Amino acid sequence: MGFAAIFGGHLYDRFGPRTNALALVVLSIGLIILMMSTGLFSVGLSLLFLGLGAALIEAASSASSVDIYQERRGMSLNLLHFAWNIGSTIGPPTAVWIMLYLTSWRYVYIMPLLIIVLLSSISYKISVTNSKTVIPEPKGFISIRKTLPISLIAMFVVSLERAISMWLPSLLSAINVESVTMGLVMGSYWALMGIGRVFWSFFSDKLGYGRTILLTSILATLTLSVAAVSSIIETKMIFWPITGFFLAPIYPNVIAWITKHQVASSGYASGLTFTMGSIGSLIIINVIGLAMNYLGVYSVQFIYPLTCMLTFVYTSILYLKTK
Repeated sequence: MGFAAIFGGHLYDRFGPRTNALALVVLSIGLIILMMSTGLFSVGLSLLFLGLGAALIEAASSASSVDIYQERRGMSLNLLHFAWNIGSTIGPPTAVWIMLYLTSWRYVYIMPLLIIVLLSSISYKISVTNSKTVIPEPKGFISIRKTLPISLIAMFVVSLERAISMWLPSLLSAINVESVTMGLVMGSYWALMGIGRVFWSFFSDKLGYGRTILLTSILATLTLSVAAVSSIIETKMIFWPITGFFLAPIYPNVIAWITKHQVASSGYASGLTFTMGSIGSLIIINVIGLAMNYLGVYSVQFIYPLTCMLTFVYTSILYLKTK
């Protein structure tokens, strides 16, 4: 999925908002195959289509948002990713409700299929109507020198987000936090991330994308450090969720920053950013796994602020060079 996002970005740069419709078709095929699956092969095939479709829509939707709202790209991208938070929040409980009342997991995939068809059609019409065609560079011009360094920020921040969502429950369990409280902590983390994306959307374009990343990454480092060094469980349970509020705008602002420097190929820039984030996620999952194996589960809480500090330091260097 991660590597396919670059391909999806190239498609967007060539075909424009029509890539959203292509992503819809690919996702629909994946959902239909999954609903009708009878064995591992068909399930694997469906996941292939779903991963490819998700990669396409990730690159195309971010690029569409940038092309429509070029002067407010920071706000539009933060609000776009806030929508991902909404879907992640209501999706799982809705799926459980459908399985309980309709007694079949296959029905779970009918609802998203219908919603995707409706919303993607609306999004496509809006994109075609509002996309700006005047750009300062020929379409398709790609500057690796401009885009790759900025996209590397996503390696740090996306890996940190994935590490928190994947390993924080294990860490909470290790310090004897009850399951209900653990769910409250994780739910608060994602809720505050959604709130953070709405809040910071009003300031990203005014502050500047680099400065927004610097400000929020150092604040996130502070909250993660307090949670790591504190011996009071309640303090940890407060400061870990608060981190979500500060991590929230970093990834959307990376896309806003990179597309500002790569106006002519916003699809490629968006896809590259997502790919770098996926690579970072793969790396940190293995790093934390090794750390837990050799140093114990408590070592994870120190990897969090270290990763966030690396985000701040790298962004500082990059910001000074591009200023």
